[in-house]
Amino acid sequence: MSYTVEQVWANFQVAQKRMLPAKLADSQAAGLRIAAYMKEKNLEPTPENFYSVCANGLIRDLPWATKPAKLLAIEANERPIKQQSNVQVGEEIHRKNIAAEAKKKQDEENAYYEKLVGETIAGYVFVDRQGRKVYSKTETFQRALSVTANQMRKQGSLPKAIYERMSADKAAREAADEAARERI
Repeated sequence: MSYTVEQVWANFQVAQKRMLPAKLADSQAAGLRIAAYMKEKNLEPTPENFYSVCANGLIRDLPWATKPAKLLAIEANERPIKQQSNVQVGEEIHRKNIAAEAKKKQDEENAYYEKLVGETIAGYVFVDRQGRKVYSKTETFQRALSVTANQMRKQGSLPKAIYERMSADKAAREAADEAARERI
């Protein structure tokens, strides 16, 4: 059967719609390659033949604007697999174990210092000149220490630094309280 240029073009467009979402690059080279392949195989320019040539016969040889899923799968299977030697795997596991141990140690240290921060804040007691505990002043200073500790946590300070600050503040306050008691 003899086809007109319009019929051949219409049949090719039908085949292209069938290939969607894959899309051939708009190039003369693609058209010439398809025509040569079809002539070589003595194929009629029908939509089915165009589709078969593009989707199967020349799938690797044609320029694609959007590659078909079949071609992507073929290319994915052809890529070399990343090989790791047993030594590399062992070294990677060793590095991960060291990092996990360091994190565990840091977490334990942080928990220890957090406990000390709480004990330091709770350990402050204001005592007047007669040796009586003054709870209102004790509570006020403990609240101030807690606020400072919370602000430092929000700023990302480590528990050890918070503990050192709380200890220094408590010692300074106790020294000031002692000096005030001696003056009275």
